[in-house]
Amino acid sequence: MRWVFFAMALPFLVPGVQAQDAADEDGRVVFTPPLGSIHSPVLFCRAEVAHGFPFVVDSPLAASTDHPIEASNLTRPDVQFALHYFEAPLFYGVHGRALSLREDESIPDDPRAPNVEVEVFRLAGGRREKVGARWTTPGRGLTPVDISRDPLRELPPVQYTAELGLQLWFPAEESVRIASVEEFLAKLERDPGPGVKPESRESLHKSLEQERTIMRDGPADERRMLLDYWDRGNEPGDYELDCKYRPRRSDPWQHELTAPPLRIRVIYEADPFELSYKSFTAPRKTPN
Repeated sequence: MRWVFFAMALPFLVPGVQAQDAADEDGRVVFTPPLGSIHSPVLFCRAEVAHGFPFVVDSPLAASTDHPIEASNLTRPDVQFALHYFEAPLFYGVHGRALSLREDESIPDDPRAPNVEVEVFRLAGGRREKVGARWTTPGRGLTPVDISRDPLRELPPVQYTAELGLQLWFPAEESVRIASVEEFLAKLERDPGPGVKPESRESLHKSLEQERTIMRDGPADERRMLLDYWDRGNEPGDYELDCKYRPRRSDPWQHELTAPPLRIRVIYEADPFELSYKSFTAPRKTPN
């Protein structure tokens, strides 16, 4: 295992380099030796192996070279897009995000044009079916890369890496999600458990009925928000990610790159609705 160094948050110049020499006429950061002279940059898409509730990391960030990376249906795997350079930049740091994805829900109004594209496919019966995966909050940050399982072990030493870490979510089809949430709310209404006092049950029933009305007839954005609140699990199955880098005019490397496919197997561990129900209906401790 070894660490791969990522783009730093605070920009600075290499000692002895003047600011006007750190970028070319198009504003792109200059590398030394020239970019691509040791090795062309490479793009990798990696994920963390995870299980359990709460989240437990079993091994470092890894690429699926031989076998799919397994993750629990109770957690959203962290996925890292990493653009590795084998020459050093004269200017460290970036203004805004060095890599960005259009589907990133954590920055819905990102002013920078996206330069990463991802297609997610579900693998079943020898077929690849494109699915609408979701990219949500930023990941948990810098983690070591498992070089023993990574194609980087065969390449020169990495001098600089631009990276983007996000959590990937494989929700079920909306109709399936609505049916699951309605079933959960009906169960909660029938038996809210000892945590809900008798005088509060009528208020609970009204609230649950309002939520059912939103799911059936409400605006799409409100329905999605409500579904996301109750239904947070991943749909079990085998998935494959195709990741591409398509440069912006201001990016240092001006050629498209394709990462090796990343395969993720979502393993069923428990019913997230059952866990939510147990949590909601558990007896509340009264303060002393």
